[in-house]
Amino acid sequence: MRRPSRFAWLHALFVLCSLCATDSAAQEPVRRLEVGGSASVVDLPQEHNAAVGAEVDVNVSPILSFHGRVSQSHPGLFGATLIGGGIRTTFIRRERWLFYGAAVPGWYRSAAPADYSLTKPHFVLDLAAGLGVRVAQRTKVRVELERQIHAQRARETFLGPNTPPAVLEGTVGSNWRVNVSASYAFGTVVRPVETSADAAGQWVTGIGSGMAISPGSTPLATLGGFISRRLSRFVDFDGDVTASIGSDLPAGFYEGGRMVQAFGGIKAGLRDRRLGVFFKFRGGFTSWSSTRTGSTPFARQSVPAFDLGGVIEYGVGQATVLRVDAGETVSFFSRSNVGRYENHFRPLGGSFAYILPFRIGVGFRF
Repeated sequence: MRRPSRFAWLHALFVLCSLCATDSAAQEPVRRLEVGGSASVVDLPQEHNAAVGAEVDVNVSPILSFHGRVSQSHPGLFGATLIGGGIRTTFIRRERWLFYGAAVPGWYRSAAPADYSLTKPHFVLDLAAGLGVRVAQRTKVRVELERQIHAQRARETFLGPNTPPAVLEGTVGSNWRVNVSASYAFGTVVRPVETSADAAGQWVTGIGSGMAISPGSTPLATLGGFISRRLSRFVDFDGDVTASIGSDLPAGFYEGGRMVQAFGGIKAGLRDRRLGVFFKFRGGFTSWSSTRTGSTPFARQSVPAFDLGGVIEYGVGQATVLRVDAGETVSFFSRSNVGRYENHFRPLGGSFAYILPFRIGVGFRF
C-alpha cells in the first residue's frame, strides 16, 4: 500500500457538487432496495489485481443509503477478502444520473503466505466518489473511484533465510481502486427530498466522544466539543477540538502521550427534513504530548493537519441534533524529525501520518 501525497482534489469534488445540488423536481424516483454485483481493479505495490463482489443498498432517503459490500480478489499472492458496511450519500441527483460519495468501514483479510507483511487481518476504511447512470427503469451502472485506507498493527516480516525478522511499525496507509458495478432496484418508492427551512446564521454546539486510530494503528478513546454555523443552504462553518482520554501511548516519531486536535473550516452538503449529510474540509493542527524527534527524546510535537470526511446530522425535536463524524486526518511532519532504527522501521515512510477518527455527539441549536 502506498501513501498518496495528492488526494485533496478527490475530496474537494464533494464540496463542489454539494454547491450544485438540484431540487427534487429534477430527480429520478428512488426505490427502497438496490442489489447488484461489482468488479474492481486494485492498486497494490507490485501488481494490479481484479476483484469481484456483491453489494446492497437500503435507501432511507433520496440522499442517504446504508451500503454493504463483499469482494474477493483472485487467489494469488495478493488475493484478499473484504467485507464492509457503511453509507452512500447522494449530492447531485438528475433524471438519468447521480453523483455520490461513500464511507464504508470493514475488515480486510489477505490470502498471502504467512511470512508476508500484508497478511494480518486488519481494519479498512473505503472513501469513494462515484457517478451512477440509469440505463433502464430500475437498472443502474456505477463507476467509483475509491481510496482504501488500511490500519495495520505492528508486525514482524522476514527479509531472508539468514536475516533476523524486522519489525514493521503499525501504520495507516492506503491504495486506490476503481470499481464498476451494476444494480437492480425494487421495493417502494422513497419520498422526494424536502429541503430544511432552517435559517442561515443558526449556531449548533455540542460534545462528542468516540475513537481515533492513531498513525501506529492504536485505537484511542477521544472526547471533545464541536461548533457549527449555517452560512447558506448548502454550506456551514464547522470546527471542533478533540483530545484522547488517555495519555500513556508510547512515544514514537509520529505519536506519543496524549493527542489533541483542533480544526476549523467548512462542511457542505444537503438537508432533507431532519436529516443532513455533509462533506467536511477543515484545517488545523495535531499535537502529541510526548514524541521522539531527531534531536529530543520525549518532546511535545505539534504539526499542521487537514481533516477530511463526512458528517451525518439528525434533528431530534426543535433544538437537539445528533451528529456522527467519520473520515481521516492527515498530519504533516518534518522529515528531519523522523528517525530510524535497525530492524525497526515504518514500511510507508514519508512525512505524512494518518489518523482515522470516529465520533458520535449531541448538539443544541441556538
